Amino acid sequence: MRLHPAFAAMFAAGLALCAGCGGVAEKAPPVAAAPKAGEQPVETEHAPVEAGWGDVVGRIVWEGKLPVAGVIDLANHADKAACEKDGVVKNETWSIDPKTKGLKNTFVWLEPPQKGQAIAVHPSLVKIAPATVEVDQPACAFIPHAVALREGQVLVAKNTSALPHNFKWGGSPVANPGGNQLIAPAMNLPIGNLKADRLPIAVECNIHPWMKGWIRVFDHPYFAVTDDRGRFEFKNAPAGEFKLKIWNGSGGWAGGAAGKDGRPLTIQSGVNSLGDLAYPAPLAAAPKPNDQSSSCRFSCVEESFDESLWIFSQAGSLSGLCGPDAGRLLRRRREETGLEAGRGEEGKGEKGRQT
Repeated sequence: MRLHPAFAAMFAAGLALCAGCGGVAEKAPPVAAAPKAGEQPVETEHAPVEAGWGDVVGRIVWEGKLPVAGVIDLANHADKAACEKDGVVKNETWSIDPKTKGLKNTFVWLEPPQKGQAIAVHPSLVKIAPATVEVDQPACAFIPHAVALREGQVLVAKNTSALPHNFKWGGSPVANPGGNQLIAPAMNLPIGNLKADRLPIAVECNIHPWMKGWIRVFDHPYFAVTDDRGRFEFKNAPAGEFKLKIWNGSGGWAGGAAGKDGRPLTIQSGVNSLGDLAYPAPLAAAPKPNDQSSSCRFSCVEESFDESLWIFSQAGSLSGLCGPDAGRLLRRRREETGLEAGRGEEGKGEKGRQT
């Protein structure tokens, strides 16, 4: 995918919070079908699993120093009282359980080992259910912050607050071009025809600019978003060889750039407990207290420089949001990759596309 060079400046500002593009990451280690020595299995109960199918359970844990748990400073915002009706508005850049280091709001899913292959679906999961998946905005934050759904499900954006919100969403300009709709208090916005795609869908509210969220759409049922302790589970996955992919909207792929290829995973019949899987702390991970800018949705998430640039472009004007190191990081990125801003390895020589 090619983009207009005008977005390059925006990318420079956003790169300060991006870990996925920084340097040449080591190859992600393979995932075994059982916890390693010293790892604690995820606490869960399972009914017997039939032969040829397996349940996969695990936990994503933060590796490194815990970032500051900041809040959004609304001292000068007209909607302060309504937004803080249930307490302060938390900075959701990182949601980490301080006791277990479990990382919340992280997408985990299966992919076949080769592109173009389909994943067999258990008969109990062929029917897409439930029909709808909801995201609410009760107190100036998206709940949940990260939403995963299957192609065919309808996303329902709710507004149970006393304030109007605009719901702006956008992913691939081809698969999920998105839209921007005002949702009045006590009203809902159904969004259908979302397509499975390797690009995520970014969500925001321009009335309350700290409100950010992420959506991913899949063409199979073997995906999850980690809970408040970092746990995830897939039920009735086919036995065999797969890739396990781990992605967080604030830091990109687990393991950096190499993480986009996923981790090899062998699923066996029965329960496959993966134990704790590390999510290394990315560059500039720690938000400053009361810092609204650290909730910007920036991540180097895709294979090419162009695609990352496109993701950043969806946030609008980024000037001044991401710190003084943006220029230095961009120069280092160019040196390490040999790429110019706005030029990816795919589609060189083609004309850029402005989105």
